Amino acid sequence: KLILLDSLLQETYLRIRLLSSVVHRSGISLKKISSEMMRGILLFVCIGGALSFDCSDFHEDTCGLFGENLIEKLTTTSPAICQEYCYSRHPECNHFTHYQDTCWLLKTCDIIDRCDGCISGPYTPPLYTSCPWPPVPTTTTTTTTTTTTPLNCGVFKSESCELRLENIISFQHSKTLGECQDDCIKSAECKYFTWLRVDVQGSCWLLKNCEEYENCDLCVSGPEKPDVDTCVHN
Repeated sequence: KLILLDSLLQETYLRIRLLSSVVHRSGISLKKISSEMMRGILLFVCIGGALSFDCSDFHEDTCGLFGENLIEKLTTTSPAICQEYCYSRHPECNHFTHYQDTCWLLKTCDIIDRCDGCISGPYTPPLYTSCPWPPVPTTTTTTTTTTTTPLNCGVFKSESCELRLENIISFQHSKTLGECQDDCIKSAECKYFTWLRVDVQGSCWLLKNCEEYENCDLCVSGPEKPDVDTCVHN
């Protein structure tokens, strides 16, 4: 913003110098200019300076390079130097085109032709410092929608798994249903559990597998996931 303001102030200064030169050549005394007229002149100068260009006015094309539109053709490998040449020739120069090592100072950019590797734009705002080139891509925000997978509570059965010696990892009393599943999660071998209700708590078997079920109305059997307390309400 400070760079743009500095550019605007310099442009306004040049306009005031130009206006003073015109007034001097015309022989008009500044003392004879009324305060209303001076305010109008200053307003014109400020408004003229405020009608500046922005970064969207730079493009990968050529402006009209021939005829009355061409002010001067210079040699430089820097687009920024080319723009500075145009800036120094303003208000005569309003646009420039640069390609490789050639710089064209131009009055307008009414005619545009496609040119890969060219850069054309106005004398201000400053290239690179205020307007990156090539332009920085516009970032887009993508919204990620999180899909919640429904709980498969059907894996829990009101039955008992096989309670055979070779299938049992451990057995404990006085465990709630949730605690029984938590113990299974903590055990590297445990893939299933069977819990038998005894009052509020119950008996818990940690098991290697559950390939077959046995009838047990007071039992709950199932795997490590999902959370049994979410699926089964005692």
